[in-house]
Parts: sequence; C-alpha cells; structure tokens
Amino acid sequence: KEKYGLEIEDKAIAEQIVPCEECYFCRRGLYHMCDVHEVFGVSGPSSTTSPINSCPATMGA
Repeated sequence: KEKYGLEIEDKAIAEQIVPCEECYFCRRGLYHMCDVHEVFGVSGPSSTTSPINSCPATMGA
C-alpha cells in the first residue's frame, strides 16, 4: 500500500509484456522492445481465464 496506494482486493491493471530483463533492449530500459518477452495473461496459470492473477514484483518497478 505504501508504494502504490493499493490494498488487498483493489482492482488494478498492469503491463502485459513480461520482459526477459537480459536482452539488449531490457538492459537499456526498453522492455517493450524485448526480443524474447512473454505476454502476461495469455496462457498459463495467470491467463485471462483465471479468476485471480498475479505478476512478478518487478513489473511494477
């Protein structure tokens, strides 16, 4: 709550690109151009069909 002003069960949105944080672009802060990114919410346990989603803490940094 202190950093983002959110509390448990608040609704929020997040960037859907999950960068690798290691490629040329990520190392320069250009994560939206990441060569090997994943797209959050498309597949896996955090897909858009999941009632509850979570994301890496680094996505909000």
